[in-house]
Amino acid sequence: MEQAVARILSTFNFKKLPWAFLIALSVIVMLYSIELFLLPINFFTFRPNEALKVRMIGSGPFYPGMKVSMIEVGDLAPHTKYAVRKKVEWETDRYGYRKRDSGITRYPIVLIGDSNVAGLGLTQEDMISEVLERRLGVSVYPYYSGEASRLNLFLNDQRFKDNPPDIVIVVTLGISGSADSKTQGSGSNQFLELGGAF
Repeated sequence: MEQAVARILSTFNFKKLPWAFLIALSVIVMLYSIELFLLPINFFTFRPNEALKVRMIGSGPFYPGMKVSMIEVGDLAPHTKYAVRKKVEWETDRYGYRKRDSGITRYPIVLIGDSNVAGLGLTQEDMISEVLERRLGVSVYPYYSGEASRLNLFLNDQRFKDNPPDIVIVVTLGISGSADSKTQGSGSNQFLELGGAF
């Protein structure tokens, strides 16, 4: 075994290793720069939420201040002739939540929830918060978090401590296998928890 390793090491030219590493690193940096600075943010994704998803702790769930419009294919029969294509528009506020940035500091109603509140698969105007806002005539804020601790995130958000809403609605639609279904009961149950005054 030692002889085989010694033979491999003796045939390997270590002097070329730094140059090969630098060439590989420069190619990776060049490709990453092209993706970051030249290509649109949604070039490698199928849905706007995939393009805007932030993978860092300490910010909203999506990149702040973004607007993306693209043709989205639903989950039913993608890559077939039966796939349903639709134009979807996404806009995020300065905090990284899916809401047009209007400069409002206090929202009378806040919806807290998962992908249903974020409106995955829907265009901006079809989101539940936008529909409620149009029908009720008051501002509604969609507080989406992909984490099970979304209520804690909301309660610790300084924006809502400084300007508490009148009504908080926690939307939980149990789906089999999700974190919510383990704490909320059967995956077939669908219910809406209404919170009172904040």
